[in-house]
Amino acid sequence: MWMERSCLMVLKVELEESLDSQGATLAAFAYHITNVVSPKQVELEVIKQALQWLLKLQYQNVEIHNDCQLIVSDIHASDYLSLEFGNILHDIHHYLTRLQNVSIKFAPRTTDAVAHRLASIAFDSDTQLEWLNSIPFSLRDALSFDCKHQ
Repeated sequence: MWMERSCLMVLKVELEESLDSQGATLAAFAYHITNVVSPKQVELEVIKQALQWLLKLQYQNVEIHNDCQLIVSDIHASDYLSLEFGNILHDIHHYLTRLQNVSIKFAPRTTDAVAHRLASIAFDSDTQLEWLNSIPFSLRDALSFDCKHQ
């Protein structure tokens, strides 16, 4: 079964090289995606899109946080090609080799308030949303919460 316009790609990217006085700068995006068969596929597509975005913007020294331990484990597995969605995992590895000092780490959902706030903002939007080096006022309290609880 194909899901249409039911999933959003939302990712918080903490840019270590451009920290502000609060200790973090936010870059984020939210897109609708189509033709997915599982939440796992959505999570992997999110990370793949984020890596493409980082490559396009020439960012480096970035940590990508994901709240699904299984996804992070699959990305770091030596036999990733034999896993479900091995083709997407292969693409992720390809982008990681083209980026400098970019890592993907597990972050518990309780420390990722910004991603959940972004999902709420993007839910009603039919357009691509991106923020670079600044964040909307509506995300500042969530960012402050995340910084205090990491």
